[in-house]
Amino acid sequence: MTTLNAKKRETKTSGDINRLRLDKFIPGILYGGSEENKKIILSKNSIKNLINSENFFSAILNLKIDDKE
Repeated sequence: MTTLNAKKRETKTSGDINRLRLDKFIPGILYGGSEENKKIILSKNSIKNLINSENFFSAILNLKIDDKE
């Protein structure tokens, strides 16, 4: 199983999000279940490597946010 590392983000403005993009991060929001939505950032390089892998479209991903699964 492939593990994808993410970090919580505390951005509020679109300018903050644009700065993250310039620093090669991808902003996102994690939805699901009964938990609150979580704002996260992912490394652009890790996503790029994952997409280029052979089994990307059939892979199950494990998401770690701030070293917690």
